[in-house]
Formats: sequence, C-alpha cells, structure tokens
Amino acid sequence: MSPRGLGTTCALTALLVSVPACELQEITVAQSEDVVVAEIYLSSDVDGVSGSAWIHRTLGSAGSTRELSSADVFLRAESRVSTVRLRLADPSFCAGDELPADFPGSCYFAQPLDPRHFGPGSLVEAIVRLPDGGRITGQTRVPGPYELRTPRTNRRRMCSLEPARRFTVEWTRAEGAWAYISETQIINLTAALEDSNIEVEEDPLLLVGLSVSEADTTIVFPSEFGLFDRPNLGRDLALVLQEGLPFGTQAEVVIAAADRNYVNWVRRGAFNPSGIVRVPSLHGDGTGVFGSVVRQRFTVDAGLQIPTPGPCEPAEP
Repeated sequence: MSPRGLGTTCALTALLVSVPACELQEITVAQSEDVVVAEIYLSSDVDGVSGSAWIHRTLGSAGSTRELSSADVFLRAESRVSTVRLRLADPSFCAGDELPADFPGSCYFAQPLDPRHFGPGSLVEAIVRLPDGGRITGQTRVPGPYELRTPRTNRRRMCSLEPARRFTVEWTRAEGAWAYISETQIINLTAALEDSNIEVEEDPLLLVGLSVSEADTTIVFPSEFGLFDRPNLGRDLALVLQEGLPFGTQAEVVIAAADRNYVNWVRRGAFNPSGIVRVPSLHGDGTGVFGSVVRQRFTVDAGLQIPTPGPCEPAEP
C-alpha cells in the first residue's frame, strides 16, 4: 500500500476575460506560493527498519527542485544517542514505479536502521536542512510491536487456503496505531479464471482494506479487502472474491499498523480514513509528513504452490 501523495499544484498567473463593452480587461490572480514539501517515512518489518524521504515543491517545476538534491535529511532517536543521515538515492526507493523518471524531486533512503532506536515503539525526530538554510522538523511515535495470531504460517510465511473459502486474519494490538491498513496483491487471476469468461483487467490485482482503530485487529480475507476498490472491479470478479480465491492463484498480504501522522496524510483514490484534508506533521520552512508503519506480511496459496504449505485456517475441534 504505496500511498505517498506525491502530487503537484499549478500556479495561476494572469487571465484575460471579455467584458460587455467588448474590451479586454487584465485580471491578475495571486500566484501560488512555492513551498517545499517533505514526505518522510519509517518502515519496520521482518526485514528490518528503513527510512525514506521524498522532497519536492508544490509547484513541481524541475528548475525549482533541482537544488533539493543537496538538502540534508536526518533521523534522530529520542535519546539522541543515534542520529542517521539519509543518503541521496534513486527515486524508486521512495516511489517505486508510481512516478515518471523525470518527476521533479529528490529521494533519500537509509537501511538498515537500528531497531532499538528506530523500530516499533520508538519516538523519532526528522530534521531537514534545506540548501538555502531553511529547516523543517517533526516527530513520529512508531506504532508498537504486534504479532499475527492467524494465519499460522511456515518458515516462508506462507499458508494454503482452499479455493472459494474465507478466513479471518487476526493480530495482536499495536500500541499507538491509528489504523491498520491491509493490502493484498493477487496473482495469476487471468489464467485461473480463463475458463469462466470473467474479465480481469489487472493482474496482479491490488486490493486495500482498513481497520480504523488500535483495537480493530481482524479482517476477513479476501472479502473485506478492496472496500475502496470494488467500484472499479467487474461485478463477476467482485462476486468471486467475496467467496474466496480462485484455484491456481496466490496472494501476498501485508498488514500495516500506521501512526497518526501517516493516517492523516496518505490518500489513495477514495481511501481517506481521517477525512479529505491532509494534516501535515512537518513544520518550519516547508510542510509535509513524517509517518511510520510497522508491517506484518504473509502469502496465501490457493493451489499455485506445489507442494502446498500448511492451512491458513486453524484445525476444527
């Protein structure tokens, strides 16, 4: 789920409008302010802790963002015994394949970070020093550690599910989480549904689910994933996924405990868990977000993997 909100805005200069006397009158519209936006994230999962930062400007012009590649981005632990400087990196570290290669902005990245200072439960400060001497700062409290209760996976974090069956994903509470964002990416749908004449427009198919409080720690797979995506799915495909996975498919599942800053900023289509207005958590000579997530991940197999792993569902008594 990469939900980073890396949009830009356009400046309005002068508009010419006609008046009843057939004369042209020049109307000047105030130009939008060119503001530096920093989007900084801490991510913790089984592979460790990483930090990324995407720095750009609201006007988004290449000329105005080129100098941002010489900004300094630091993450400092609450105890101040550990401070990490993020390095300039390829944009894919920040935005994956979501942005064109020439999108104006600078990406910074650091991995691995010490989980004792930057992992679950940590209070971390972000500091951005801009080339013109400006400074942007903010804090995040990383959600606390948590574990999956179901499914019980093997060493490869994989389990098997009978086709057209659902099961409840359950996890322990992550202290400080404002929401749990659940994503699944289902692969091989096209081949699995070839004989059913059900149209599959996206393969792999990404579906997003949401649990809206620290105590909401269950979600039914796969029927409760994709609440924000169902309108874009074909009716027949949506009905199939309400019952379970088709035989011959596999799904990567990620449960992400997100902090307040992340929830108040990230937007994806109709996914607006805290309202339609973004709330910044970075302040100073710019704006933006310093958010954190703690992820648990596993794979659900519905006949694609041979040999199949153990079942996702607990054995019936």
